[in-house]
Amino acid sequence: MAKDKKFAEIIVQECDPLRDVDGDQLRVRIVEPKDDKGRGKGVNARRLDIRQYKEGESYTGFTRKGVRLSFEEFQLFEKMIADIKTAFIRTASAPAKKAEPKKGGKK
Repeated sequence: MAKDKKFAEIIVQECDPLRDVDGDQLRVRIVEPKDDKGRGKGVNARRLDIRQYKEGESYTGFTRKGVRLSFEEFQLFEKMIADIKTAFIRTASAPAKKAEPKKGGKK
């Protein structure tokens, strides 16, 4: 018997879209899969879901383009984001380097 994917999970929380351009959104949600009786499987089964959502004439809904992270994966990602933020700040505040003339060129 095939599972009804439309109701296979509970939306615990949905945030405002990160991007919304011409019916193409990047949505962020916390989802929890349901068990066979339609109940949530619990806090440990929850995932952060960052996924593309399309609204168009032929299709409206979530696409397969996205990522789903467990809490442990999210914690690692959170540390990565902190490191990336530090790199952005360091790069933005550093003075631009001037191009040095090439040595050994034609005279």
